[in-house]
Amino acid sequence: METTLASKLIDVSRRIRMSYPTATYDHRPFLPRLTDATLQSEEFRVGYACFKRAVAEAIVPARIIEIGMGLGISAAAFLDACPEAIYLGIDNDHDYKEHVFPVRPTVFVRELLASQGRHFDFLASDSQHMTELPRVDLVHIDGCHDYFATIHDVLLAWDSGAPWILIDDCRDSTVAAAVLWVVHQKRPGSFEWAYFEDTYTGSILISREVTRP
Repeated sequence: METTLASKLIDVSRRIRMSYPTATYDHRPFLPRLTDATLQSEEFRVGYACFKRAVAEAIVPARIIEIGMGLGISAAAFLDACPEAIYLGIDNDHDYKEHVFPVRPTVFVRELLASQGRHFDFLASDSQHMTELPRVDLVHIDGCHDYFATIHDVLLAWDSGAPWILIDDCRDSTVAAAVLWVVHQKRPGSFEWAYFEDTYTGSILISREVTRP
């Protein structure tokens, strides 16, 4: 029986939901000292780190771009599931300047991924000044949560042709509204997406492949 693209998304979503709540993956040994206690919590481990790993495990992307990599928690989780994947992180180190993180993210994540033997590169830039992204298999968006900034980042991901787009912090109605605005502009009507509500921050996974009119 031929598998439709719609059932592909359903299958991916089902495997993600079955995997991450009981996963043993733990990002916490890699965190720098003095990290916010929230990132050390069991709820964050399961709902954020294990969830990101489960997404990569289900999709098996060979190439990944992340907008807003922070301390590399998502990057490390993606690459733990797909150790041969090529990762490009985009970050302007804003959180370091605002003293949210105790280390400069681009420096810390470079050392972390290098120690794990991963294939990676970084672009120390503000995605809001970018006009295009290279074609990859998965774009993960966890950058600025401003409405228009989110629109810009989702448009970058969509126009890159990436078949999968994962947007973090969709529990924030501003972020969710921006995501749906882009989808409505690009593909009014039916489209394939899944919302994962029990993932600490809430995430939307979009499949750009057309399955039904």
